[in-house]
Amino acid sequence: MPPARPHHDHPGARVLLAGAAGALLAAGWTLATVPAGAAGAVVPAVVTTSASCSGGGQDTVSVQLDTGAVSARLDACGQPEGSAVSVVLAADGSVGEPVAMAGTRSGRGPSALPVVVLTVGSVLTVGSVAASVRAGRAGRDRG
Repeated sequence: MPPARPHHDHPGARVLLAGAAGALLAAGWTLATVPAGAAGAVVPAVVTTSASCSGGGQDTVSVQLDTGAVSARLDACGQPEGSAVSVVLAADGSVGEPVAMAGTRSGRGPSALPVVVLTVGSVLTVGSVAASVRAGRAGRDRG
């Protein structure tokens, strides 16, 4: 007969702690590798010249800054003249050439990576808790 385990030793607790630690590590890694403000500020702009997309052209926009309006090429084409768009300034606050339209890959819009990592971590943690509860119930049913 195996030696009796102390009452306070729960094997499922180890699984739960491992899952929680994994979720915390994933969250910490995500927050550490996606620095806040890395994309610069998002500011309003108005399309002043629309370029055809068939020739690889780029629209021209007037970017509205605190110091006044600055004309710049946009990393997009075919936007109607006079339409309002949001653009991303460089990390140092300057208007890049071309300026990136917010929400696009070049504009470094919101990344899905933190959501994916945290979702996977949460699913793993919930699965660990469920396995721990089942193991605890099975142990009580046997003993």
